Formats: sequence, structure tokens, C-alpha cells
Amino acid sequence: MTAHDDTERLHRVLTALASASGGRSGMKLVLPEVASVFDSTEVVIRVDDETKYSYGKADVPVIDRGAGRLRIGELHGLVAPLLEDGYLLVARRSPDFDDADLERLAACASALDLFERMWRARDSERLAAERGHRQAVENVRLLDSLMERQRLLERLTRLQRSISHRAPLQEVLDAVCHGARELVGDEVVGVRLLDPEDPGVIEIKASVGVPEHVLDKVNRAPVGVGAGGRAASENRLVIVYEYDRSENTITALKEDGLQSAMAAPVHEHGEPVGSLVVATYRKGRRYSQVEQEVLLAFAEHVSIALSDSKTVEALREAQRVKEMFLAMVSHELKTPLTAIMGTLRTFKRHDAVL
Repeated sequence: MTAHDDTERLHRVLTALASASGGRSGMKLVLPEVASVFDSTEVVIRVDDETKYSYGKADVPVIDRGAGRLRIGELHGLVAPLLEDGYLLVARRSPDFDDADLERLAACASALDLFERMWRARDSERLAAERGHRQAVENVRLLDSLMERQRLLERLTRLQRSISHRAPLQEVLDAVCHGARELVGDEVVGVRLLDPEDPGVIEIKASVGVPEHVLDKVNRAPVGVGAGGRAASENRLVIVYEYDRSENTITALKEDGLQSAMAAPVHEHGEPVGSLVVATYRKGRRYSQVEQEVLLAFAEHVSIALSDSKTVEALREAQRVKEMFLAMVSHELKTPLTAIMGTLRTFKRHDAVL
């Protein structure tokens, strides 16, 4: 091999390395070029105690990375150190390798070492950048979640204040509907409660966003029908996707093109008595875990308001009964007591005569 041929082959090795996009593809491209430089039938790159890349079919055993020239069965072998603990090996049947071959192999190993380190550094930077991007995306998601929960806390705090201040139940229910609409994001929200006169029917007690042309048709519905009816009867969170294609839904909403609905049960003293429902006409709507938790939180406050309202009403009724009782007792006692007092005054006036 002339010096020009030697230089040309080494140049092909470097060109193959420079054109590679990464370590694995680079090594696969360069191994045939290394074999060409040394007219070898076998090329092996061993790193981290395992054979990473190979060219040829011979079963080459693990050898000492500092062996230099060696025999591998019928093959002549040549070894040069690579990276921290690996090596580059070439082998051929004949002729044996000389010192010039060893220098060329060392040069090839140095080039491979340089590019392998460069690829590793680049991969490390890429992975770090990807991790950084994922972390940034996660940070944004966490911030959004935190802000959403902060808005929820503010809404729930206002509701708690209204309940504690004995605000009218209708006012609390209306506030729940507007709060759920803002935080969940669906345009339709409603509170459905069982009809005390007809427990088999559930009716809308507060709503926002229900189209006027369907409001009268959906105001009352059988318990167990639709997302809200099912949430009340099954006492659990109910989600219905593709509402217009689903069974056991409210016909008027289905025909109107409603797409998704989610309902959470509301309770009165622990017993399910209705539901809080959010729904949308937007296609492809899916409810996240956070949105489900938001709805459950609002439903819980409806339950508190219902129980508190009934407790307050019971206390007021008890007070009315008490006042009526005292008035009645006072009336019954008033006449006898007056008569007794009059008699005593008469006795006092005629005491001397008697």
C-alpha cells in the first residue's frame, strides 16, 4: 500500500465519522472503512466489557486491550486501546501486521475515540435539553394546576361564607353553577334535585347555559336517566362522552347535539338527593382528573348548603312552634291569674269589716 493509498483510506474513515448522525450509525458506517484500511476480514469494537460493534463473521474472544499484535486462531490480530476501557481490533488471515499498521490503527482508534466522546456529549446535551423541556412543560402544567386550585379555593371560600351567613339556598345554588362553569369550562351547568312530592323525578333547581328552546323539555326527568339522574341514583360521579350516541340520556339534549356531560351526586344529611351537572356541545371533550375533583368539591358545597338550609329551616320551625306554645300557655294562664289577683285585692279592701 502506497502512502497515498494509506492517506486516502484514512480520509474515508474520517469522512464516514464526520457524516454520521450519532454513535451507533457512525460506527456502522466506519467499520467497513477500517476493514478496508487494513485489508482485514474482522473488525471489533469493545466498550464497557461488551462487544458494541463488529464487522465480519469470526468469533473473536475477549483479549487484552494492550496486546498490540496477537494471534486469534488462524488470524493475525492487531489491537489499539479505545476510550477508557475498550479497544479496537482488526484481524486478517495474512500477512501479519507490522509497526506501521499499529500506528495506523492507533490513529483510527484516536479518531473513533474523539468522535465517540463528541457523540456522547451531544447525546447528553440533547437528553438534558429534553429533560429541561419536559421539566419546563411540567412546571407550566403545575403552575396552571396551582392557579386553578387557587381559583377553586377562592370560589369555595365565598360559598362557605355565603352558607355560614345563611344566604338563601337559591343564591348559593346559582353561585355554584357560575363557579363550576368558570372553573370546569363547560357552557352548561345545572343543579338537579329530587322532587319532594314525586321522588321518582329529578328537576332543575338552578342552571346556567341551558338553551331556552330545550329548558322546558329537560326541567324534569326520571331519576336514573341522563348523567345527572344517574349520579343521583347511583351515588357516584358519572361521565358520559359522545352523549348524542349514548343510551340512557335525556332525549331533548341528545337531539340538540350535546356532546359530553359529567355529574356528581349531592347529598342531604348523607343521603343522595340530586346532582351537579356540567355539559358541553364541544366535540372531543374529555374531563381531566382535576376537573373531576373540582366538580366533586362544588357538589360537596351544594350538599352542605342543602343540609344547612334544612337545619336552619328546622330550627326556625322549632322556634315558631315554641313561640306558639308559649303564646297559648300565656293565654290560658292569663284569665285565671287576673281573677286570682282581683280576689286578693277585694279581700284586702274588706279585711277590717271581716
